[in-house]
Amino acid sequence: MHGRPYRSPSTFIVLGTTMSDTTPEPFGYTIKEWMIRSHMGRTATYAAIADGRLEAVKNGKRTLIVAASGNRFLESLPRAVIAGKQAA
Repeated sequence: MHGRPYRSPSTFIVLGTTMSDTTPEPFGYTIKEWMIRSHMGRTATYAAIADGRLEAVKNGKRTLIVAASGNRFLESLPRAVIAGKQAA
């Protein structure tokens, strides 16, 4: 169903497309948004916060991951090494 338009009161979005490059990055992400963005689980996210590797702030009861801290955290992770197939 890609390309099917969705209309909300203030915007027009085509499903299956990405936001433009002019959209500013948010200050922070909720835990759920962070889990989607980073592909990390809830336990790993809270462990990274507890270890001080990921900065979080509170807004009332809501915990927000600071976007800049999240970017630094992801960039600090070790690079993946993918083993290639050996020739027979």
